[in-house]
Parts: sequence; structure tokens; C-alpha cells
Amino acid sequence: MRQGGEFDQAIPGGHLAELEFRVRLESGREIIEFVAGLGETEEEAVVDSMANFVLTTFHPVYKVFINADDPHITAQQIRINGQDRQPIAGDIYLRGGPQSGSLELGDILPKVEAALRKLKISSDPHWIKLVYGQFDGQPSVVSATIDNEADSKLTSLLAQLGWPPHESSYMAKQFIVIK
Repeated sequence: MRQGGEFDQAIPGGHLAELEFRVRLESGREIIEFVAGLGETEEEAVVDSMANFVLTTFHPVYKVFINADDPHITAQQIRINGQDRQPIAGDIYLRGGPQSGSLELGDILPKVEAALRKLKISSDPHWIKLVYGQFDGQPSVVSATIDNEADSKLTSLLAQLGWPPHESSYMAKQFIVIK
């Protein structure tokens, strides 16, 4: 893995940093992951970006491509495009949302799995990044990528999952590797 593409931007109340991580696979394919972080200082924003990467991306990549016995994530088999596959998913990383109480995203997980079942993908490993953001109860960002490329069909499915509305803004991200 290498880190690159770092930028820092002062925002009201702190800094925003984005880091680019690249993972070159034995096959020669490359996972390119951009992760953002917030902090009162540039250093805190960079550390937060790294935490974002570890919590969402590192464990699925590690389990599929480096150590299949990694106990941090368990895998279930599902049928995708007529084949039994294992989606290895990182945590849903949630930013914003209610200042007190919680924003329950547990109902989203089976809907994400149902969306994955509809994919038309080859038998090779694939990586998927899902990002959903909401502002004032309305979707503000909906994005899905497969193998670093935007995927309009999966983005459309992501938009229709029934994300919980909330009066404050929030953003959710999940990284999945299909084994």
C-alpha cells in the first residue's frame, strides 16, 4: 500500500484531508481508494483519514488478498450472477447524523446484500465502494463504484435502499470486496 494524493483544506472549525491509497494486486489490478478525514488541525484530519481507511477498507482487502484467516471479518456466501460468492464488507462508516441518540442503519445491510445479488460481474475478485449522504432529510450524495469505476446501475439501487431520513446531515460509506 502506498499513500498519496493528500490534500488539506481549511474548513470552518478545522481541516478536511483526503488521502489516496493504492493497493496493487498480484494480478496487476489496482485498488484505488480515496478516504477523507476531518480534524481541528491538518495532522488530526490526516489521522482521521487513516482511521476511515482502516475501518472501512483495510480489513476486507486484507482478508481477501493477504490473510483469508483474518478473524476481524466473517463472510457469508451469496449467489451473484449464478455463482456462490463471498462479499467481505468493512464497517459502515457514518459521519454526522444525530448529536444524541443513534441513526439505525441495520435495516440497510440486507438491502445492500440484495443489491449485490443483482450484480452482473465476472468470477474475478471485485471491490465496491458505496457512499450515501443526506442533507435535511434529502439525498445529497449517492455513489457506487465497482473496481474504481462509477457504476450507474448500482448507484441507482443504492439510492432506492430506503435510507433513514434525519433532520441533520449524515454520510455513510461502506467498502466491500467480492471474493
